[in-house]
Amino acid sequence: MRTNVFLLFVVLLAIILEVDPAFAQITGSTSLLTVPVADMPADGTVTFGISYVDKKYSKYLNGRVDYRPLYAAIVFLPFLELGFRFSRPMGLDDRSRLGDRMAMARIRILTEKGRRPALLIGAHDFFTTVDRNYFNALYVVASKHIETVLPVAVHLGYGTDKMDALAHQFVGVFAGLAVSLFRYTEVIVEYDAERVNVGARLTLFSHFQGLVALQGLDTIIAGASVNIRL
Repeated sequence: MRTNVFLLFVVLLAIILEVDPAFAQITGSTSLLTVPVADMPADGTVTFGISYVDKKYSKYLNGRVDYRPLYAAIVFLPFLELGFRFSRPMGLDDRSRLGDRMAMARIRILTEKGRRPALLIGAHDFFTTVDRNYFNALYVVASKHIETVLPVAVHLGYGTDKMDALAHQFVGVFAGLAVSLFRYTEVIVEYDAERVNVGARLTLFSHFQGLVALQGLDTIIAGASVNIRL
């Protein structure tokens, strides 16, 4: 019921306010399917989204259950993105069903210009106590857009597990490739430092985006989001 109310709220905001194309993904920060990118929405953009993650490759609660992230992020300077994500476990009756809360911060050091890629550093889940942060990440990533027969975006990053946490994401080299087949459709392939994921992102009515992906090439994950320019 609460999820349905959240989705209705997002739709109403999109109708009332000026809305730009969104960046649907899973993590809550600007990314491909799961891996971070150096791209960033325009200054003053607020993103709302919801995702579904299967437990097969999840470290959250030791992979006991699927979970549903709800998130919001804002870019209030041209180079700074801040976000918050609430991950709700599905099908639990114990205290863990209250969910996980995660903060995110991303700073773009360089914008893309000529042959130079954009460069960004980011940190996820850095406020939670060590015994509760399942989504810790500390990384640097570069992104470059190439105009060929079809527009292509290439992303390459490196993450570390230097921060104390119960579990880490994007440790080591991660990478991704997005190809725009049509104006509103992208095909995405990524390596999240552990496995290969593939998926597609679709823009609807120039306001909303949704994605469906195969994590590890065999497990369905999905997400949807909307962006609002303040």
